[in-house]
This record gives sequence, structure tokens and C-alpha cells, in this order.
Amino acid sequence: MEGNRVVPTGCRAILMDLEGTLLPVTYVRESLFPYARERMASFVAQRGDREEVWPLLKEARRLLGNPRMAEPDLVQGLRRWIDEDRKYAPLKLIQTLIWEEGYFSGELRAPFYGDVRSCLQRWRESGLTLYIFSACAVRAQKLHLAFSSDGDLCALISGHFDVRFGSKKEPLSYAKIAQATGYHVGDFLFLSDDGEELEAASAAGFSVLLVARDGERGPGVIVDLC
Repeated sequence: MEGNRVVPTGCRAILMDLEGTLLPVTYVRESLFPYARERMASFVAQRGDREEVWPLLKEARRLLGNPRMAEPDLVQGLRRWIDEDRKYAPLKLIQTLIWEEGYFSGELRAPFYGDVRSCLQRWRESGLTLYIFSACAVRAQKLHLAFSSDGDLCALISGHFDVRFGSKKEPLSYAKIAQATGYHVGDFLFLSDDGEELEAASAAGFSVLLVARDGERGPGVIVDLC
């Protein structure tokens, strides 16, 4: 072990899932999604002509099948995507912009699990390099970390990856991440609450551990990080 009981000997870098591993899934589903859904109409009406926003709305209209879709129908479509947890890029970025406003206003704070800060600090102090791979857009990942209930965690993370690197359930995605960081696949430990993601990472050559926050510890399973 290097710096923590969960880290295998020879590990040089840790890649972590976000939702369900560092941050409760319930926060995303029960707080962030409803927050964006409730504010979607006003956001589109008030921010829709901004340079950063209108290309996203244009792409959303295209994906919804009508490039000239009226604003109320567009909002309805975006809300439906939220309800269906669609991974479409324009929705992800629009949600992130709405959450950004909530974080900066103080309405939102990301409730990371209580062991996260101390464990990340311990890993960093032991010489490990830390990365996040999440379905959340990188910009959203950084927001959650910057406005956490335990203070700003951004400085503890050396790099961020999202689905632009590929599916979290495909081995190639993990190989690409290792290549992008300059480490070998065998240098990595991947932590996630999703068994299919762990299978993909393992197939790529990563060491893996299942994080079962509400489960029981067992071989290859942890319920806390420290």
C-alpha cells in the first residue's frame, strides 16, 4: 500500500468516477437535475442569444428534429431529455451553465462524501496523481469540486476527463486516458460504483476497485476511501 489501504503497490495514479464514488448520485438526480429543469425556460429566454448559448440551442433543435422549433417546444424537449437522463452534449453544457449560476449565487453546494478531502490530500502527499473520469462535462466536474460542502477541492485533482474520451464502458477510453496522462495503464487504479465501468477499465489493464458506499466491504469492494 502507498499512502492508503486501498491503493495497490506500484500504483502511480488514481482515476476516479465522480457520481456515486466521490459525490452522492442522489445529489445529481434529486438536486441538480430538478434545479436545471425548473430554470430551463427562464435560462433559454434570458440567455438564449448569448454567444456561448445560442449554438447549443441550435444543436438541440437539430437533435430534436426541427431546426426552427419554437422556444416553448425547445424548452419542453430539453426538459424531457433531463427526465430521461440523456447524455446529449448540448444538454450537458446547458445544464452546466445553469448550475454555474447556482453555484456562484450560493444556492448550490456539492455534498461530497465526508472522507473525500482527507483521502485525496493523503494520496497527493504520498506522491499519487489524481484524475476524474465522469459522464459530467469537465466544466461541471470543476464546478462541483470548486463549490463543495468541504471547500475548494480543485487543487487536489491533476486532470479531468469526460465522455469526449469515449464511453466509460469501453476499454479504449481508459487506454486513451492513460496515454493522455503519460502513464502506463498498469500505473492506474480506477475507482467506481459501476461494475461495467470497472470491467472496461480492467480489460484495458487498470487495477480496479468497486466503491459501494451503501454496501458491505469485501474482496475488491470498499465502502469508504480512507
